[in-house]
Amino acid sequence: MVRAADDFERHACIAALLALADEPFIRGVLGHPSPRVRLAALHLLDQPPFATLSFGDLMGALADKDAGIQAAARRLLERHREWAGSAAPWLREQLTSAELDDPTASALGSLLVTFQSEAAVRQLFSELLDPATPTPIAMRALLLAQLPALTAQEPDPAWLRAVPAALAEPALRAAALQVVASYPQPDRESHLAKLAVDAGVPAAQRLLAARLASRRAGLSDDMFTLAIAALGAAAPAVDRLAAADLLTHSRLTPAQLRRLLSSWTSGVAVSPDAFVPVLTRAVDEASRPSLADFFLARLRSGWSPARPTLDEALRPFSDGSPERVSLLAAWERNRAGMAERLREFHALLAGGDPARGREGFAKATCADCHRVGERGGTAGPDLTRIGAIRSGTDLLESVLYPSSSFAQGFEPHRLIRRDGEEVSGALVAQGPGGVRLRDVAGIVHSVRSEDIASFERQQLSAMPEGLEQLLTSDQFRDLLAYLQSLK
Repeated sequence: MVRAADDFERHACIAALLALADEPFIRGVLGHPSPRVRLAALHLLDQPPFATLSFGDLMGALADKDAGIQAAARRLLERHREWAGSAAPWLREQLTSAELDDPTASALGSLLVTFQSEAAVRQLFSELLDPATPTPIAMRALLLAQLPALTAQEPDPAWLRAVPAALAEPALRAAALQVVASYPQPDRESHLAKLAVDAGVPAAQRLLAARLASRRAGLSDDMFTLAIAALGAAAPAVDRLAAADLLTHSRLTPAQLRRLLSSWTSGVAVSPDAFVPVLTRAVDEASRPSLADFFLARLRSGWSPARPTLDEALRPFSDGSPERVSLLAAWERNRAGMAERLREFHALLAGGDPARGREGFAKATCADCHRVGERGGTAGPDLTRIGAIRSGTDLLESVLYPSSSFAQGFEPHRLIRRDGEEVSGALVAQGPGGVRLRDVAGIVHSVRSEDIASFERQQLSAMPEGLEQLLTSDQFRDLLAYLQSLK
């Protein structure tokens, strides 16, 4: 196994061990010098005919000098919820250590979520989130960041009482805002309103605070100006996402609508799909011609929304009106040309530079929603091995026409609360008690059954169309090369 040339030979060696070796022999090689052998021993002890792996066996692997062994041990621990009580002291030790790298912190977060219903782990949350406990800031942020993911059992009320102090601490604020979004409480609104107008707070956090404080209310001119500026192509991707989230969930005035439409000609780096409902809500008689011109310009530049989105865009224009006829004709031309457009872009599937594409992936909004390896967001599908799963042509179609297909577990849903607030995102959990949705910003929204007015699956992907319009041909070619290289 140590000298195996490829995966086939390694798997053949593991199969031979499974057939010929006894348990004492397998346990004897847990300390073998080769990481390959140690890893094989762990997995063999966890399956028949042995199936005798215990948490005690994992202790050495969790502290192994080889990062791959550590990661494998954490994955094995995640599979054995019955070890939660034994693992709690180890988790406490890890969470109170001086420093953790990003992959380890992410893995610990996954373990906390896996063991969320276990009394020992819930006690750990209570102790380490208590303001009186000297928990390191980074670990307190990690614990707060897991609260929105607790789908099996909601956080204890005491944990949520740590949120106001966390909102005032810059290093904890991002995680605290996510908790507020998942578990809204009226007494948080004054804190959020102050954050929204604090020029010393990062723009993305101010925009999210305003979104959570307003809950479909109108926007002040200052906050609207901040959001418009954050939509620009030069703004960080996290700011663009926060601005889009705020604007699409706010009630705009007709004057703000006209400013938003005019800003699209000044380098706004987002697709209009998600904005269609707020645009059609805010339109009045005076702004209707501008809205028609805006939609027509987008269609002529290649915008090809799904039919339900088009129907929403057409709603302000009466049947048979010149605006409606022109918009529908432009959309039909685009849909008829989809196959031809795919053929035109097909040449970009070859000749790109994956290294440059990786840089572009990181700079664009891609990494905010998609994870590659241990880095990236969780709002969209994990792309770590997407090049091995999807062909180049499939990847191209998914980028040009995101709503053509959906990855399992990321089908879009739309929920309307009884108070009129709308939440859209991927379904995280659903049961008699309610629904949990993860939106495009990665925020998990928990809605009780009695608060739901309607809930339905959508045909429009949360990923907007038009990414290729924000890149040069060479940049798009490099991005496609990078996606194809992920295997």
